[in-house]
Amino acid sequence: MTANPRLIVPLFILLVFATTNVALSARLLCFRIEQDGKEVYAFYYDDNGRADPATVWRYMLDEPIMVEEEAVQIVPEPSDSLEAVLAGAIVVRAQHGSSTIASAELTNLTLVRSSADSSWRLSGSEVERTAQVAGLPAVSTAGPWNGRGMVLLPAVVLLVLLVPLLLALVLVVGRRSGNPRES
Repeated sequence: MTANPRLIVPLFILLVFATTNVALSARLLCFRIEQDGKEVYAFYYDDNGRADPATVWRYMLDEPIMVEEEAVQIVPEPSDSLEAVLAGAIVVRAQHGSSTIASAELTNLTLVRSSADSSWRLSGSEVERTAQVAGLPAVSTAGPWNGRGMVLLPAVVLLVLLVPLLLALVLVVGRRSGNPRES
């Protein structure tokens, strides 16, 4: 009995989807900035759901994947359109759903952006300063499966291991079907 070569690829794809949980493990994280009790900025990141609060907080180093445009009430500095300074009672909060992951209460906060049409984010020094205020460690203490960059790792490892096996199987089946046995 030989395998039907037309079934190998669909079975391989089914195996990859059945053994990875990439789509199921995505987590949407909302970061909210309030100034004097009023929300002035809400922005989002995603990860695999395994990151610790210290790692999640440092997502603010990157440009967000999404911004609630109606919540943007950031006014750039007159002298520098790529920087905005908020003053007053400032709260920065990282949330997943209604659960708060970490928060910091400040009296000022500086936001930066790479161009006039890009999203606001915190500079490296602001991320570290606010992390300290939030009581987060300076460096993430979680293991190697932590963070956003690891979301696709299980699928990539599986593909790297299974692709050579699939190719070998296709070659073996192809040789057998190309050389029919004599009766």
